Amino acid sequence: MSESRKLIVIGLDGLMPELVHKFASSGAAPNFARLLREGAFCEALPSPPCDTPTNWTTLATGTWTGTHGNNSFGAHHHGEEFGELHQFGRNIFPPFANVADETLSGHAQVEWFWQAAARAGKRCLLVNYPGGWPPNSPQAVVVDGSGPYSSKLVRMSTASLYSTSPRDESTLRLRVGRPTGWAEPPDSAKSPLETALVITGEASVEPTGAGWIVARPFADRGAVDPELLYCCLVLASTEERYDRLMICKGRDAQSPVAILKEGEWSDWIGDEFETPWGDREGRFKFKLRRLSEDGREIELYRTTIFNPTGWSQPEELGMELIEECFRRGQEAGRPGALETDGTKDDQPKLGPLCQVRESISDQAEGLAMVCEYLAGQGEWDVLFTQLHAPDGLNHQRMNELYPESPQYDPEKEDEAWQRYRQEMEVLDGFVGAVTERCADENTLVAVVSDHGAIPTHSTIWLAKWLIEAGLLEYGRDEDDKLVVDWEKSKIVLGDHPLAQNIWVNLKGRDPHGIVEPGEEYERVRDQTIHVLRSIVDPRNGKCPVAQVLRVEEAEHLGQWGETVGDLIYYLEPGYTNDVRVHSTGPIDPETLPDKALLANTEGQQGVHHCCHPTARLGGFSVRGIFLAAGPGIKRGYRRKVPIWTTDVAPTLAWLADLPAPRDSEGTVIADLRADEP
Repeated sequence: MSESRKLIVIGLDGLMPELVHKFASSGAAPNFARLLREGAFCEALPSPPCDTPTNWTTLATGTWTGTHGNNSFGAHHHGEEFGELHQFGRNIFPPFANVADETLSGHAQVEWFWQAAARAGKRCLLVNYPGGWPPNSPQAVVVDGSGPYSSKLVRMSTASLYSTSPRDESTLRLRVGRPTGWAEPPDSAKSPLETALVITGEASVEPTGAGWIVARPFADRGAVDPELLYCCLVLASTEERYDRLMICKGRDAQSPVAILKEGEWSDWIGDEFETPWGDREGRFKFKLRRLSEDGREIELYRTTIFNPTGWSQPEELGMELIEECFRRGQEAGRPGALETDGTKDDQPKLGPLCQVRESISDQAEGLAMVCEYLAGQGEWDVLFTQLHAPDGLNHQRMNELYPESPQYDPEKEDEAWQRYRQEMEVLDGFVGAVTERCADENTLVAVVSDHGAIPTHSTIWLAKWLIEAGLLEYGRDEDDKLVVDWEKSKIVLGDHPLAQNIWVNLKGRDPHGIVEPGEEYERVRDQTIHVLRSIVDPRNGKCPVAQVLRVEEAEHLGQWGETVGDLIYYLEPGYTNDVRVHSTGPIDPETLPDKALLANTEGQQGVHHCCHPTARLGGFSVRGIFLAAGPGIKRGYRRKVPIWTTDVAPTLAWLADLPAPRDSEGTVIADLRADEP
């Protein structure tokens, strides 16, 4: 293509082709249906292991697992202790800004799509894309998480309403009394009155003869920091009425943080707050909603306490987005309604299994807002954004759609499909919002996913058979937890978070190696393969292990390098390992299953991590999607042969007339372009 295009890449975690076609054809996903009519669609085989860290890296670099090395959630390198992994979980699902074990971009020593685009002088926008934070390209504009609307990276505390007449349990009570302890009280035509509040809204405040005390913390965190106590003076300009509220940190009337009349907003106020990750600055505003003439009736609103730093590049962009969120909240407010700062009302919660601290709808709203804002701030060339769904729903509800699962109930199947429909409507709305607000007629739009999922009927703990064969042995640590006995273990089982790898405990390579290189190494590998392939499920007579490959036999699957095991295995569709049981330990004995092979009645339902990329079951697959539309793309094209996730980056670069990442190993899928035969 001779003409440079804008490019938007929308990532959806865990979205499989089957869901796209089902809901696009039923009318529940009109934006997907439009893109299918106007563009080209491919199924995408994930780079094994078929999981989140591996494939979001692959999608943005065009490299196989063996090259980029981000091998699942806990990568191991030759020569390192197996208990000291390169953990990526908190980089993908951060609990707070700049809190991570290790980063995908830092661990993978390869070029990323936006780094390649920057070489060509292109401006890239990255919003919540795994591997985008911390920034590894000075030219890129980067936002970690979904921005101020609901992301826990940005929101240190939810908004609070303080009132002398609480309307419900969520309103924090204010009490009014005579001032005490003010060194230099300000002028007031009427005798000042005093009230106080805990700025974080985590405790109530009561008056005593000695002053204000924190009466009852709402959270079980011990004593509340006295620095969080804000004291307020109710003042009068004339003898007719009280008309001002002076808000101070402590009782320093010479340096008030705000002086407000009824209906007025304060400027942004900054303060230091203690978090589990150290003291961080927070920003917030007050609005005096009500102040009675006698000064005894007060209603004070405090916005969300925002964290403006540690999640955006450039740094000042964080406060810009907070301002934008607040502005939108004000525009959406109605006269007489409770004030809004533009955020989601409730504090984000930790989602089960997928570790997301926001609902899918909250993420979608926040991401769309951030994308729209960034795209409207000047020229740009590439926009990457990602929403972590429907992966969590697959883990939680997929077995309710699979009759062979013990969790299936035919009377509840329609309810489960309705839940999938609701989520797909959110995803479709997100795709529509980003394209409508950010794309023009010269924009290529691609929707991609990292993997799909298939249902399960059984859970297996492979260590049982390896222990019985004398290949693996556990001992007890000082806390009575199970840990690998390195002096007796010939192999290290990759389970969780080490993915589907098995290492020989090799002398000269591994810290506690006992197996000699050469003939003994090969005998141990042969024995391990024999043990795994000899397992029989007595309920159906089948082996739950679909395939065991020596590492040199797995090159066609992109498995090589020192973060990949000596053996790689995949489970048969329908089986999963228990992600609560960590391979090397420490393992809580109470988390071990009663049997090594049992019906899957709890934990993850739909899975992908333990599967071969081509696995299918019950009308579902582990495959992801690649859907592209825009100038030069074939309309209504359905590719018969799947691509690999390695092919996405070089193909997008080619379609948008951009340089591919220099380490890219994928293939350009040329038949997607309209001018190709």
